[in-house]
Amino acid sequence: MEQKRVEDIYEIEEIIGEGTFSSVVRGIHNDTKRAVAIKIIDKTKIDNPKSLTRIHNELMLHKKSRHSNIVSYIEHYETDIDVCIVMEL
Repeated sequence: MEQKRVEDIYEIEEIIGEGTFSSVVRGIHNDTKRAVAIKIIDKTKIDNPKSLTRIHNELMLHKKSRHSNIVSYIEHYETDIDVCIVMEL
């Protein structure tokens, strides 16, 4: 089964933030036109298995967090080369 990619669901726009292993871009949902922030983590830049575990822990925290002062998790996509976390903008 083919993996769904974030690019299949969202139109990727400009970069709004960058870090060592990731960037955050503005995205627009193709159907609803809702603006979102998408954190794209480049797994090819990660050479330590513990770092990948930390990424998955961050993902679980985002999924569980529900607070007005914390950016809300919407969904995520993962391929062999990246993890994309879709959040409210």
